[in-house]
Amino acid sequence: MLRDVNTPTTTLRTVREAIEIGADAASVWHALVRRDETPRWLGEGAGFDPRPEGACSATNLRGERFDGRVESFAATRRLAARATDGGSLELQLEPRARGTMVRVVRSLWLGREHADELANAEAREWRIGLLRLRAHVESQGSATTLVASAWSPLAREAAWATLFGAERLVRAGSVDQLQRRDGFHLQLAGDIDLAGRAASVEPRALFIGDAPGGEVLVLTALAGGERSLLVAALLGSRRPADQLDRLRASWLPALA
Repeated sequence: MLRDVNTPTTTLRTVREAIEIGADAASVWHALVRRDETPRWLGEGAGFDPRPEGACSATNLRGERFDGRVESFAATRRLAARATDGGSLELQLEPRARGTMVRVVRSLWLGREHADELANAEAREWRIGLLRLRAHVESQGSATTLVASAWSPLAREAAWATLFGAERLVRAGSVDQLQRRDGFHLQLAGDIDLAGRAASVEPRALFIGDAPGGEVLVLTALAGGERSLLVAALLGSRRPADQLDRLRASWLPALA
């Protein structure tokens, strides 16, 4: 049953994100809808049942849950779902010469007071999700992902600043002055050095960097009302599982 959330204190926002994946549409579609694959890139418990009124669910990094039902779908092309909170989600696949363009269109009701920040956070969440999907599909499930996060009581910009410092996640180096395609070199907690090219930069909000070997570093601060979630992720990694476990154990206290 849909809940009526259209009130004077809420507003409907729509966010859009897209990514090109180096694989055919059938491979991408399978990663979207197969019950054994979807949780591997979208998180535990995530799933999209591609049939009329099929159940759809996902929980984002901030712990916000999407629950809905399939309204329409065309295998390998499109899946549209209505959410129980009155919003909607559409996943679109478009074949390209070098792979498949995947687009996400998410409409959701947000409190007016923090609507801009929360909408931006939702977009960044989906950008990270699509990066995880690309890493999963292009590696044929062989690459792994490290995600560490911790809540900060600070607003987004102030929380972002706490990512950097001698005892913080980024021990040396900065990304705030970088532009897309600029080189970066960062020393991170856990005695790891990463260098590469900036793929996306939103000042004091989001950094995505492409590193050698196909790894992608993500740093972001996601607004959550009066507080923010700090997130550090290493996507598409082929490092041994025990090394990633040790890195995560080093990153968590550095984020807190």
